[in-house]
Formats: sequence, structure tokens, C-alpha cells
Amino acid sequence: MKNKRAMAAALAAVLYLTGCAYVTGDTGKTAPKNTTEAETSQSAEETEAAPRMEESVEDAVFSEEEEDEDLYMDLFRSGASVVQMEITTGLTTEYLDPLCNYPVKVYLGGEEKTVEDEEGLKEIGLDALYSDALINAVKDFDTDSIEVTDGRAVMGDDTHYVVLEMDEYENVGITEFHE
Repeated sequence: MKNKRAMAAALAAVLYLTGCAYVTGDTGKTAPKNTTEAETSQSAEETEAAPRMEESVEDAVFSEEEEDEDLYMDLFRSGASVVQMEITTGLTTEYLDPLCNYPVKVYLGGEEKTVEDEEGLKEIGLDALYSDALINAVKDFDTDSIEVTDGRAVMGDDTHYVVLEMDEYENVGITEFHE
């Protein structure tokens, strides 16, 4: 996202400079040229176009920010859908592993465990992770209406849920299980 913003800023600068810059190569050593009325009106039109171009650049930057926000939410919705499918089908830890952004905190019966990798998931076991209550809470969750606050989204109900967060590579994954 930072690259897109930098690219938008660079594009804005280029558009601004090319729209408002003087023609290069005129050193001022040649005699001034007599301008015609057509050239004068063309120059006036270019001067009027400069503010419109600036407005277009600003609109493009705001548009880019809106697109970034839409992409951000789409990534969370997509990640939530995949997590929902995995938890409700409960296949294996091999399928769950790539959906986790380690370390993952697991809260089971008032106990907190930190899982660092797939082996940790296997030690806890899918039966402990995928209780009937968690499966039902996640199954009934509407992934299209997911709410993201401070880079976190909660999926499930008030007591049985998973927390999704985005990692440094913009992958949305599970960071917490709550049973």
C-alpha cells in the first residue's frame, strides 16, 4: 500500500509539473516572437486547465486511498471466508497451518497457550480447537459484514471466536482462538 501511495504522489508531481512547466530549451537569447491571438487564447486555456488538473490529481489520490481501503477490507473478507470454511469442515492441522499468523494464542477453559507452528497445533489437537460451540459460532458468522478495528477482526460470537490479523506480508490469518 505504501508503494501505491508513493507512486500516486510521484504521478501527481509529474502531472503537476508537466501541466504547469515552461517549455525547456528557451534560453531567452533569441528575439521574442510575435504572438497571434490564437496563441494567446491557447495560453489562456492552458492556464485555466492547470487548476483543473490539480483537482484531478487530488481526486486520483483520494480515489487511490478509497481503493486501498476497499482492498484492505476485501483481504479480510476473503481471509475470513477461508477460515470459516476450514473451521466448519475441520479437515486437518495441515490445512489450518497456512491460515495461522504465528504465534497464535489459544485460550481453552481459562488457560492460555501460545502456539508457534503446526506441531503446536497438533499437540493441542483439532478436537480441542474446534469445539461444537466454536464451529457453530464461526459457521453462523457473516463474513461480508466483518468489522476491522485496529487491524483486527473477530469472527464468531461473544465467547467462542477467532481473531484475524494481517501480517507484514498483508496475509490475513488467525492469531487467537477463544474457547
